[in-house]
Amino acid sequence: MLHFLLKLHYTAAKQGEREPANSRVLMAMSMDFQILSQRISDAFPSLSPQLRQAARHVLDYPEDVALLSMRRLAGRAGVQPSTMVRLAKFFEFDSFPAFQEPFQHQLRGRPGGYLDRARDLQARSGDDSKTGKLLEELLVTDFANLQSTHDANGADLMIRCAKLLSGASRVFILGLRSCYPVAYAFHYSYRMFEDNGVLLDGQGGAFSDDLRAVSSTDVVLAISFEPYSRETVQAVAYAKANNANVIAITDSRVSPMAEAANEILLLSVTSPSFFPSIASAITLVQGLLAVMVAEGGKQTLDSIDETERQLETFNAYWISNRMGRQRGPFERKST
Repeated sequence: MLHFLLKLHYTAAKQGEREPANSRVLMAMSMDFQILSQRISDAFPSLSPQLRQAARHVLDYPEDVALLSMRRLAGRAGVQPSTMVRLAKFFEFDSFPAFQEPFQHQLRGRPGGYLDRARDLQARSGDDSKTGKLLEELLVTDFANLQSTHDANGADLMIRCAKLLSGASRVFILGLRSCYPVAYAFHYSYRMFEDNGVLLDGQGGAFSDDLRAVSSTDVVLAISFEPYSRETVQAVAYAKANNANVIAITDSRVSPMAEAANEILLLSVTSPSFFPSIASAITLVQGLLAVMVAEGGKQTLDSIDETERQLETFNAYWISNRMGRQRGPFERKST
């Protein structure tokens, strides 16, 4: 990842352009935070009682790690300052300040309010040359988002999540507000080869109704990142309380959905625009769909074939015949 960022910097410098303002580095450090959080979570059961108490506070209150001195942090965690040093050493940091750095960069990289970010966007634009650089930065940042998201998850986790989805009695798909396009994209493609998908979109104010019968044989695929949708967080907690399996696509291992999730797919949403990027989220759901189809066998191929035939019957897509005229509804291809 660092090599990728340095290459971007070198390319921009070679073209005589100024490196976009810190967003790429902040994004990379944000993912370092995600990876460190994952390491702490994985090691948690094997830690000594004192280290476990310190680690629990670190995972639950990452802002404290970023902002407080070692002594104050230890006091809030209920451990000795030396325990914080030992925790940092356990995860191969030379010092406690070095351990704090990923948390500090994560805090700095968090998006502000939409209005503040929109004002910043306008301040950085104003003429064609500045706007051109902004557009380039958007593209480069999303490339980096995709790379970091790939690095944070990996093939084994994606395959495990795809198998969990494929084995479900029903798949509830949930993404609200800016995450709705991601949820809809998954649901639209998923129903081309499966008929057990339920898109929780809240039409008619009946958001919770479709979740009423969720059970241990079902999977909830939930997508949300900061600022997290309240309804999504509540739905995930409800699903978990009813023993359903939960796959959370989110931006942090300590997001409010993480505790209830069986599997967590991490993504980076960094953007120089006023709104977080959904490019990584779209790529993740496309990856899940691709794995399910690749592993689905003849039944999946038969379902897709049936879907294509139905779409053709209803003339869903524009197809010109040899005379340049589109076929009408229910008009079959000539043989």
